[in-house]
Amino acid sequence: MIRRFVVALVFSASCIAGNAAAEPDIQAYGALPFVSSTDLSPSGEYFAAIVNTDGRQLLLASAVSDGTQRLMVDISNHKARGLSFFGEDHVILNSSITTSANRSRFDYEYSAAVAIDLNSTDVTQLLYRTTDLHPRQSGLGRMVARNVDTLTAYMPAYVGDTNVPDFDLFSNALDRSRGVRIARGTRDTIDWFVGPDGQEIAREDFNARSEKYAVISYANGERRTIYEEDGVSRVPISVMGLTEGADGLYFIDAASDGEAFETLFKLSFDGEITETDFGKPNAEIDRVFLDDNRVVRGLKYSGFLPSYRFFDAQLQANADKLLAEFPSAMVSILSWSDDQTKILFRVFDGTNVDRYGVWSENGDLSLLASRRRGIAPEYVGRVSAINYAARDGMNIPALITLPANVGADLQDLPAIVLPHGGPASYDRIDFDWLAQYFAAKGYLVFQPNFRGSTGFGSAHRSAGNGEWGRAMQDDITDGVQLLIDEDLIDPERICIIGASYGGYAALAGGAFTPDLYRCVVSIAGVADVKEMIDQVDRESSSRTGRTKYWQRSISDGDTSRSRLDSVSPAKHAEAFSAPVLLIHGRDDTVVPIRQSKIMNRALRRADKDVDLIKLRGEDHWLSTSETRIATLEAIDAFLDEHNPAG
Repeated sequence: MIRRFVVALVFSASCIAGNAAAEPDIQAYGALPFVSSTDLSPSGEYFAAIVNTDGRQLLLASAVSDGTQRLMVDISNHKARGLSFFGEDHVILNSSITTSANRSRFDYEYSAAVAIDLNSTDVTQLLYRTTDLHPRQSGLGRMVARNVDTLTAYMPAYVGDTNVPDFDLFSNALDRSRGVRIARGTRDTIDWFVGPDGQEIAREDFNARSEKYAVISYANGERRTIYEEDGVSRVPISVMGLTEGADGLYFIDAASDGEAFETLFKLSFDGEITETDFGKPNAEIDRVFLDDNRVVRGLKYSGFLPSYRFFDAQLQANADKLLAEFPSAMVSILSWSDDQTKILFRVFDGTNVDRYGVWSENGDLSLLASRRRGIAPEYVGRVSAINYAARDGMNIPALITLPANVGADLQDLPAIVLPHGGPASYDRIDFDWLAQYFAAKGYLVFQPNFRGSTGFGSAHRSAGNGEWGRAMQDDITDGVQLLIDEDLIDPERICIIGASYGGYAALAGGAFTPDLYRCVVSIAGVADVKEMIDQVDRESSSRTGRTKYWQRSISDGDTSRSRLDSVSPAKHAEAFSAPVLLIHGRDDTVVPIRQSKIMNRALRRADKDVDLIKLRGEDHWLSTSETRIATLEAIDAFLDEHNPAG
């Protein structure tokens, strides 16, 4: 069943006003960011944002120069994931809802794109009335090209009602909810590259069962395979976008580990491959900037602070000038005007919450909005980057957030260990709502980028393959021990808290180093890795390679029960000595709530102190203010009981 999202129009701006709280408040930290997604119009005259306030979610468009409101739309009835301008007069809202499909036992995130006309306030859900769409697909609403002149979007979608549907290409006018098929893919097609006229330029095909991958070119009206590999269990390259002039494609070689991206290669439409000089030592390509038709315009590099390389000299010069305005701060470049004279950015300098602004080539600098409300500058914890050596000598980058107003007394502090999710992710200098809340409570917060993390080069990432519960966990333990040895933290007052993979790491800390932690909190964490792999295998098509990815990441392909049980916290419940809090969304489609139920049952059978909180209507990402606040309140009470900061 194809679902329709409905938005309501609101015309009063009074609901976005508000004063900062005098004291740090759990509501201020737990609420969704006041502004959670932004874009700049092609002219640079207008700013669009998703605004979360008073229990509602709004889409706001206003003038950069004076804040004059152009439109406000209530989008509270679904989970907005992002937005973008489509020309000067339309905004595309991307959203999703957790649902199930006919004849399917599994929930998934159904997504959609909604076009909103800023002049008429007309709202259209694209592809909604398109015939023959597959009933279960999570990528619906993705655009691979746009024609601003004709107001036409080009969008791929799965077609048919079989278990393995075809992936076809559709055009969709912004004032229509029915798409028109313009190209047919196959059941192996995974991506399309299209020009603004809707003409196919290239296509990617992959099938994990047959272990075949191919890039197909349609250049000059001729269909030919320009790249192929056999015997591959996962996509061997990641095609990022088109070259200037659309004479080829840029791709990243994913063969080494599939996650850590270090440089771009060019694949011409005659099949020739050349390596570019776009890499950066000990960093990865964190983001590829694309225009409306997926032409690569620049790169963002990873690290504790981001850096940039743009292909246009004027844009690079302006980006450098913007960065010079905020030396030593985290500056995230988000988008820019078509003439490249105005840049939308987000900045966190450690003295306040992060803020959105627009920099202009004429010297104007407008700070448009704080990303959060109710958090005074004096309660923002200072974030510092460190590096330490793990027991085998590997360098581990990490962050420390100091308690607000701690002064010079940096000794025997209570601590929160906060491993990130993924594990193919990383923590960088930025405003982290969980870390900042714990710092406001008086804790030192430690965030290690253990091996297996992205952001610090492919060697660091690939070193984590097969190391769940082993070297990856040792990296966390070694960092905690360093802080103890340096007398920064009190060894009797350390709690480990994490979400997703971080939730697994928290449980692994409780199981495998039980004397190190006073309490354990797992949010949507994996507890039984064999059960997790089996469930992924049941729910995934064999052509996607998702099961093999999990097997490689967790145990380097060794799927024997003894190997997987050895790193499963649920199989070591008797080893726990610290109390455990489990928090899980009932609608989690990434790590099913069954994982926390298994952990809860195992700990209770072992007569351990455990509590399980089930979040009604919540997914894997804590997508609503209500459940974020409920999560923070539960952790807050748990810490006060088992590891108080005072």
